Amino acid sequence: MKKTLAILLTALMLISCMTIFASAEGVEPRELIILDCDTAFGSFELDTEEKTQGEASCSCVLNADRVNECKDVSADISDYDTLEFDLWVSDPEFFNLPCQGQFELTSSGKCDTEEWAQTLQNFAGAVEGGEPKQGWNHLVFSYKDGAAGLNTSALNYIRFYIVQVSGTEHAEKAYTYKLDNVKVTNRYEVEIAAAAEVVKPVVDLIKAIGLDGDVTAANYESVKAAAEAARAAYKELNDVQQSAIESADYKLLTTAERAIKAYEKALENPETKAPETQGSGETSAEVKETEETKENNDGSKTGLIIGIVAAVVVIAAIVVFLLAKKKK
Repeated sequence: MKKTLAILLTALMLISCMTIFASAEGVEPRELIILDCDTAFGSFELDTEEKTQGEASCSCVLNADRVNECKDVSADISDYDTLEFDLWVSDPEFFNLPCQGQFELTSSGKCDTEEWAQTLQNFAGAVEGGEPKQGWNHLVFSYKDGAAGLNTSALNYIRFYIVQVSGTEHAEKAYTYKLDNVKVTNRYEVEIAAAAEVVKPVVDLIKAIGLDGDVTAANYESVKAAAEAARAAYKELNDVQQSAIESADYKLLTTAERAIKAYEKALENPETKAPETQGSGETSAEVKETEETKENNDGSKTGLIIGIVAAVVVIAAIVVFLLAKKKK
């Protein structure tokens, strides 16, 4: 058992020390520009110098309440899952303004109806790379699970506003922000496809639990070791990679963990354990001999199960190592 645990720990160390990457097979990145910002709208003015796409960006000085609306939009974004755009700021403090602001998409031709929106307070967390900076920032928002009110096949209105600025200390600083390259992509689909390749070793760990029925004395140690290894490997994955694991596989892991807890609870409370020999008419000597024989048989079965689990874990660790090495 000690050797098995050592192998499991080695596998977990390999997994936890690596950032796992893989390329998506069969899923090509797609994008659709829904606002190229080559035409000014609302309070925006064109800036042909600072831009990331096309002929210009749309620029605005935040020294008053600015509501920028664009109704001349018509796009079917139902085949995409992510909104992305570039935002230039004169000061990264812009991302922490205590103001009301929102980037909004609707299919109603007006604000606040059939909408999907992100508030200004969510902008900093959406910056690619994680750190807002002076200059251009690329923002990424997934709308896959949050666009229930928006008819994604009939987008026709965009609004970007920041209000409640007048009369505050921030109004005097005259922050400048510029918008460009507003597009939708299938980034989430691509990430999930790539993650599905990455998590195969973790799924193998989960399936190696080998639980068929209840946890018993015969399989307790091997099931627990495999479940702990699988849970530790699962925790090392990022959110997208965790989402790529099939629900049936994850259910196998949680079912095993519940069965282990139920067995351990039964051990702590002997009264809840079903009698194994009571009323059989066997003598104490016969019972003892039977129990010793059962323990020997159980030990052999446990050793076999442990060996299988160890082999799967080692193979999984090697696969993960090769994936990481390939990335490097």
